[in-house]
Amino acid sequence: MKYLSKEKDSKLKAISLDGDVSIRDAFAKMDSDNVRLLCVLVGDSYHGILSAGDLQRAIIAKKSLDTFVKEVLRTEGVRLAHESDDFESIKKLMLEFRTEFMPVLNDEGELVDVHFW
Repeated sequence: MKYLSKEKDSKLKAISLDGDVSIRDAFAKMDSDNVRLLCVLVGDSYHGILSAGDLQRAIIAKKSLDTFVKEVLRTEGVRLAHESDDFESIKKLMLEFRTEFMPVLNDEGELVDVHFW
């Protein structure tokens, strides 16, 4: 996220968290920011999308609330866009797969944008 505008960088930080954050802290962030999905980063690299459902499944599986989110999120089947994709094709993907938001990555796997439905 090195070359983003201040506004875009701020937007991405608001919906992102580090993979080493606890389940408890992720729930708190979702609650305080009034969101159901967060992008999980490990360093600057995109790691996956964390949903409230991922956190619920972890609790049902009796995971500790101190468990890191990177250990409980699903990484399979998550739709992603590349920064070279045009906005119309991203919108089509979002509609086809009924996604609430679409992470956009660069060639280095860094989160550079997110498109919301």
